[in-house]
Order: sequence, then C-alpha cells, then structure tokens
Amino acid sequence: MDKSTLLKGESKTLEFKAALSSKSESYLKTVVAFANTDGGRLIFGIDDKSRQVVGVEKDDVFKIMDAIANAVSDSCAPKIVPDISFETIEDKTVVLVDIAAGFNRPYMLKSGGLDKGVYVRVGATSRPADAEQIRENDVGRLQSVLGRTGLPELRADGSRRQKTLRRHQSVQNRKRRTKRA
Repeated sequence: MDKSTLLKGESKTLEFKAALSSKSESYLKTVVAFANTDGGRLIFGIDDKSRQVVGVEKDDVFKIMDAIANAVSDSCAPKIVPDISFETIEDKTVVLVDIAAGFNRPYMLKSGGLDKGVYVRVGATSRPADAEQIRENDVGRLQSVLGRTGLPELRADGSRRQKTLRRHQSVQNRKRRTKRA
C-alpha cells in the first residue's frame, strides 16, 4: 500500500483503526458493513483522525491477526472469511483485513440479529441498515441466484411473478405434448 492511499483518508471501502480495541464490536460493524456493501479494507495501525502510521507491536502481529479471525468467525452470520495479512509502512507494521462483498446477504452481528445487527457502508461510515435496506439486500441476492438458474425473478415483496411462471409452464407442457404426438 502506498502513502497516497493514506492521504486520501477513509472511504466507502477503506477504514483505519489505530489499534485493536478490546471491544471487537467496534470493528466488526465495519466488517459486516463491507460484506453487505461493496467489500473493503480495514487497516489496524493507522490513526483515523491524523492518518499517521502508528503501527502495531511487531511481537503481537500474529496474535492480533488470530484475534480478528476468531472474532469475525464467532460473531458474524452468515460466515465471513476475511483475508488477513500484515505489511510494513514507514518501518511500522500494520494489519490489513480485506473483506469481499458477500453473496449471502444480509450479513449481521449475531448479537444483534436481523433487527439490530445488520450494517451497511454509507460514505466512510458504517450505519445500521433499516428494514428496507435489509429487504433490498435479501431480494437482490435471491434475484441474482434465481437469475443464474433461469427461474423467474422475485418482486420486492419476495413473491414470484406468477404470470411468468404459469406462462413458462404452459410453454413447457405444449412442447412435451408435441413431442409425444
């Protein structure tokens, strides 16, 4: 990672944390928000206010990486698998946590469930998702899955387009009758 990335500051896909907090929920909200939106990178060892590289203790790097992996695995549902690595910037070690945009949305903190545990990324912040955002995330995921299997699309309320389904079935039945005759 180059210095220009740091100078740009936080964004929809980039979040800085000076250190690993004892309260993992503070960064897990960001992990969930990245998975529910476009993915992103969380960097531990950079002060988010000053954008200065403060680094993490070199002796603790692997302990920090394990703690992050365990917290994500234990606290998020469906399962999120982060890509965790470390890098040296300005002779200081930082921990990089890359989160891909998820396919099994909505993702949530288990402790909050669907009501209070779903977050999305808005600009450079992680915000609780409202019911409409959760429904859009869920319906959008289902439509992409059904689109790949050739089944009819879903409406925003989750119901199938019955007319399209009946028409498809009618055409299939005619083809079968024609083959038999």
